[in-house]
Amino acid sequence: MPSTPAAGRIARSGRRPLGVLPALGIGALATWRVSRLIVAEDGPAQLVVRLRRAVDATPLAGLMDCFACTSVWIGLGTSAVLFGGRLPVRDVGVAGLALSGAALLVESLMTRDDSGLLPEPEVDSPLITVITEPSEARPPS
Repeated sequence: MPSTPAAGRIARSGRRPLGVLPALGIGALATWRVSRLIVAEDGPAQLVVRLRRAVDATPLAGLMDCFACTSVWIGLGTSAVLFGGRLPVRDVGVAGLALSGAALLVESLMTRDDSGLLPEPEVDSPLITVITEPSEARPPS
């Protein structure tokens, strides 16, 4: 007899729960896709662009301008959905960071250029600080 209601539904449906390794692979792709949508794409009916404009002058802007930053919170949410209740909380947190790292690897493969760096956000945000080399430093205004 199944120990939890969810396990009972799975047993009756004939489906087996997804293993941890396949879930990590699917989670990495999902984390990359959603992070990429939020940071670099317009979205359906320009919804993501509108959302980006709405939060541009708020503290949330920093969470939507940087792929690395966005992938952390998306990875943690994806991990909670995939592993919440199956793994201890600390493992869910570590899995979220692993999903973020995997999304960064996918993004670097998809956006390869000569420098090997991820592209900078297109929209300037007051919350993003750009560190420049001394030779590239801008004159004081």
